Amino acid sequence: MPFAWITADEAYGQVKYLRTWLEERDAAYVLATKVNDTLITTDGGETRADELIAALPQRSWRRLSVGAGAHGPREYDWARMPIRIGWRAGRGHWLLARRSISDPTEIAYYVCYGSRRSTLLDLAWIVGTRWRIEECFQQAKNEAGLDHYQVRSWRAWYAHITLSMLAHAWLTVSRSLAIKGGIGVDEPGMIGFTLPEIRRLLTKLVLRVADTAEHIWAWSRFRRRRQHQARLSHYQRRGYPLT
Repeated sequence: MPFAWITADEAYGQVKYLRTWLEERDAAYVLATKVNDTLITTDGGETRADELIAALPQRSWRRLSVGAGAHGPREYDWARMPIRIGWRAGRGHWLLARRSISDPTEIAYYVCYGSRRSTLLDLAWIVGTRWRIEECFQQAKNEAGLDHYQVRSWRAWYAHITLSMLAHAWLTVSRSLAIKGGIGVDEPGMIGFTLPEIRRLLTKLVLRVADTAEHIWAWSRFRRRRQHQARLSHYQRRGYPLT
């Protein structure tokens, strides 16, 4: 399967032989690393990640959003600086930092490798994709039982995981088709279908018909109306326009 970038948390990012392995295969990456990770500077020295970033002037930081969150745009201050010596042709190495707006002492660090033309926004956006990946795993656990297994063999584990992933994919596609078809948004002041809502409707209307269809649809409208009100409240409190 072709891909453009690899991203991972600190558990993988601080493993230097993994970074070397990826570079040998020219696989671009943005990997989280620990604050005291030692890095090679552009002059051949060796310095901790936090010391490198602390030396940056204030003008090096840019405020960027890496996507929409439940409470508004996920905005942080970002900065990067080149590291390492002897770059390959057309490739570059950087140390990337993400600083909290509310608490400037809260800084996350990332080691990066990729095209020399990669911008600060490119690297920040790759960091933001981890949120979508983690959300996908969490939804698969909550709605499709991805982590609900107690097995003793690899084959049994593989069968369970495959079935859970298939169920999650079905729910995701069903949600996408409902949104594209304009289903469930016939009333104002209501968000579109969420993946958990699709799963509830499937359970109530298809797998276990315990209530009338009118009752189930009424609860669906109630939940999505309340979710819309909560989202609107969060955005307004933070001063963000709700689009």
